Amino acid sequence: MPPRSWGSGFPPSLLPGYRTWWSTSTGSIRVAPVVPSSCFVAERGVRGRDIRSPEHGTIRYSAGCRDGALARCIGGTRRAVGGERGTGDVVRHRNYDTLLSSVRIGTLLVPNRVAKAPQDTHFVGPDGRVEARVIALYEALARGGVGLIFLASVPPIQTAPGAKQIAIWDDQFIPGLAELVRRVQAHGARIFVQLNHPGPAEGEHFGGGRAWAPSTLEEEELPSPAPHFKPVRGLSRDEIAWVEEQYVAAAVRAYQAGFDGVEVHAAHTYMLGSFLSRIWNKRDDDYGVQTVENRSRIVGNVLRGIRDRLGPEFPAGVRMNGQEWGADRALTPEEAAEIARCLEAAGAQYISVSGYGHGPVPFKYVPDYWRFPEPRDDMRPYLGRRYRQGLLAPATRAIKAVVSVPVIAVGRMTPEKAERFLRRGWADLVAMGRPLWADPGLVGKLAQGRREDVRPCTFCATCEVSPRRCRVNAALGTVDAYQLDPAPLPKTVMVVGGGPGGMEAARVAAERGHRVSLYEKQPRLGGLLPLAVTVKGTETEDILALRRYLRRQMARLGVAVHLGATADRGLVEQVRPDALIWAAGGRYQLPDIPGIDHRKVLTAEALRRRVGGLLRLVGPHLLRRLSAVYLPVGRRVVVIGGRIEGVETAEFLLKRNREVTIVDTSTDLGEGMPARLLLRLLRWFEDRQVPTYLGVRRFIRIDDYGLTLLTADGEERTLAADTIVIALPQVPVVDPGFEGAAPEVYVVGPAGDGASWLIVDAIAAGFRAGQAV
Repeated sequence: MPPRSWGSGFPPSLLPGYRTWWSTSTGSIRVAPVVPSSCFVAERGVRGRDIRSPEHGTIRYSAGCRDGALARCIGGTRRAVGGERGTGDVVRHRNYDTLLSSVRIGTLLVPNRVAKAPQDTHFVGPDGRVEARVIALYEALARGGVGLIFLASVPPIQTAPGAKQIAIWDDQFIPGLAELVRRVQAHGARIFVQLNHPGPAEGEHFGGGRAWAPSTLEEEELPSPAPHFKPVRGLSRDEIAWVEEQYVAAAVRAYQAGFDGVEVHAAHTYMLGSFLSRIWNKRDDDYGVQTVENRSRIVGNVLRGIRDRLGPEFPAGVRMNGQEWGADRALTPEEAAEIARCLEAAGAQYISVSGYGHGPVPFKYVPDYWRFPEPRDDMRPYLGRRYRQGLLAPATRAIKAVVSVPVIAVGRMTPEKAERFLRRGWADLVAMGRPLWADPGLVGKLAQGRREDVRPCTFCATCEVSPRRCRVNAALGTVDAYQLDPAPLPKTVMVVGGGPGGMEAARVAAERGHRVSLYEKQPRLGGLLPLAVTVKGTETEDILALRRYLRRQMARLGVAVHLGATADRGLVEQVRPDALIWAAGGRYQLPDIPGIDHRKVLTAEALRRRVGGLLRLVGPHLLRRLSAVYLPVGRRVVVIGGRIEGVETAEFLLKRNREVTIVDTSTDLGEGMPARLLLRLLRWFEDRQVPTYLGVRRFIRIDDYGLTLLTADGEERTLAADTIVIALPQVPVVDPGFEGAAPEVYVVGPAGDGASWLIVDAIAAGFRAGQAV
């Protein structure tokens, strides 16, 4: 009999997407997905028989594949089986008429309301010249349908070496910029250059000495400590006048290069934006913050100077903070609205609204990162509805209410959110940054009614490193990979492994015209992605959006997917492919420590086996919630591994009230994690006084008491532990029986050099393999 507290089964809310009941015939709980009437349902999968699925393509039930494994929608509402819901690509409506409609900035007609938000690419040639990778990226954005493109953060004044920024501070840069403009405008897009001097964010001025700012601030006066900022020097009135002149001169060069307009960057903590901020501006003259006119004066003088030199027909707009967080005297939306009105009067033909967060570890201009690993107490009021609609929405709406020029909104935009902003009258254009790096063709796909083919940004911060990389778009940073060339001779391609690397290899090969089949031994595609979601959650990033996208591409491209199929040499000989792509992943390292087989030791492989069935049953979201109630891990945990695998495991366990110690032979903690997130996580560890032993010379033994090691100082120390978790990178595993099994063999997997094998690496390797066939 079922427990009384369950009634006739589990509470419906416990297993979203499933119905549960007590089976009298089996004497057990039965679970089945709730499938809308418009769905395709394979009630009894027949082994050895092909079944067509909109999400997986052609699926062959092989030995080991469970009956009833397929339940997918053909039309109507989509509901992912296993509680696999995400946040990044939920389609609420398919009408993007407002987003795709034209808009005017001054007299300039922009073909649609999608702007590529200004982001440094760090793809720059010697001395700040435009190079081929920049042209390739911006041309891909224009070809993909983006209406307005911003060339980001181009300094009008020479900055410190190593800035990795395209320059416009001298006439010598005009020819390269002109070629970029020509290539973009050839596709019908508009392109503006964003003029920006880093000011306080420069760290050290180009000419030596302190960085420039409105006022001189010592270390104890800075809104964020080193290394985020260093003491700054206030500018004299003559220096301010010279800065204004340089901005105007740079705008003239932009006009000569053929740009459609310029943006004056007065946001974040950069030169002009710092004058608008009470945090940086302590002046008592007519550039101070005593009045709106004074604090806006430097930006207004630049705008008036551009208008005087180039006339009102050449658009000039402003990017400004709509709100600041994390410091006393921070800018409020009400103040920002007053400033915006003043800048419009000075000649701004649009206002682009951003924001900035200060504090011990500033989240800077990407507000969604402040939730990782947990928000600070002073930021908690911004959780909930305000976060979901957009942290910058209140400021954007406040500014829109008082100006008559177009307003540009930004902040973790999806097409649905963007359309909603525009329809509600909160903005006139919407800027997307990371989503357009993930898929430069986003706008064109929306216009073609192909929303589900948009490659989703997972908001993972991978692109926040230099050189820029994208987790989901391996073409970013290349010269010739944004468009896939058709294969000169279509081949039969066999892919072994249904993780992200295998699916990406299959996608690229099929896009190029090859006949592709994919074999996965598990009953579902995705590899370790669901387990990653269980550990990482979705507060910051949306990994399952990537899996949904790749599965849809398998169906769209006609990839024959074989689930529950173990590939061996015999199967390869039966299929007889022209090319074999081995993408079955690796295995996690197991250190050579006496006692490594102790019952206290929990390896990644053992964890995967333990939770695999539960993941398929309830999905990663519910499993993550349940892990906060019950987790088969002792109170005292030692994590062996200090790279990204180890620190993310430690974060997961700390949030479940475990006492965690991190140990590693490496001297670096968190290697492989994007710096933007790692800095916040290390501060979080520090606040919780998490013990770490780095540079360990040797692991001596594991026994009933715990782990004994030799520290970096040569001291033997025993750490009490109820559970010892092994969280080390993967090493390659390739079945030697596959060598020479096909005329062409490609391997997608870890290199075995000790580096972490991350999603971005799997996608990149899969992309390269699909191209190479």
